[in-house]
Amino acid sequence: DIRLLEEPQAVCYDWLRRNTGSIKQALKDVNLLLVCDVGGGTTDLTLIKVEEQGDDEPKLTRIGVGDHLMLGGDNIDLALAHLAEKRITGGDKKLSAADLSQLLEQCRIAKERLLADDAPEQSNVTLLGGGSKLIGGSRSAALTKDEVRTMALDGFFPLSGLDDLPDRKRSGVVEFGLPYAAEPAISKHIAAFLKLHSQAAADALGHEGRVPDALLLNGGVFRSQPITTRTLDL
Repeated sequence: DIRLLEEPQAVCYDWLRRNTGSIKQALKDVNLLLVCDVGGGTTDLTLIKVEEQGDDEPKLTRIGVGDHLMLGGDNIDLALAHLAEKRITGGDKKLSAADLSQLLEQCRIAKERLLADDAPEQSNVTLLGGGSKLIGGSRSAALTKDEVRTMALDGFFPLSGLDDLPDRKRSGVVEFGLPYAAEPAISKHIAAFLKLHSQAAADALGHEGRVPDALLLNGGVFRSQPITTRTLDL
């Protein structure tokens, strides 16, 4: 028999497996765990209630599951690709879908490089020409470490407040047929999720609050230390 699990729940099981023998110590004084899973294309959130059980390992109960948001690292890549597009074309025309797709992959590589601990000050993205002009027709644009970090951190992981919720009036960006979330700030989606499950969170915490006291991160976005640090700060 095969049982399918939402990824955040599977992440939690995996964490428990890898910490067998030290779970009780690792979850000491933890009452509410937020699993934050941000991959390339999606964001998934889950709340886990943690209850001590004497000498036994704590009991973990899933008390909140978020929507499957079309929002993740791909959106950061897309924002950077549009920035690079303006620099390459001078801002007076749009690239073809094929060229934008090529640029998107270049921006993903540049993003990962510029969000690394040992990041250079800038990285070039290059759009190759076609046919006999494959090399000679190439065009490049530079992305700096500061602007990539500003876009990724302040645009997608701003230090917004607990009551700063997603802007529902904005129209979602649709690229390559994908209906992305209208609000790019993942921070605000986390706040909305915690507000939706505020009563269950308060019951788990034992007081009138809803901020989790533990965080389990998963997904390719969190390979970036600056984004991980920002999420902990949030």
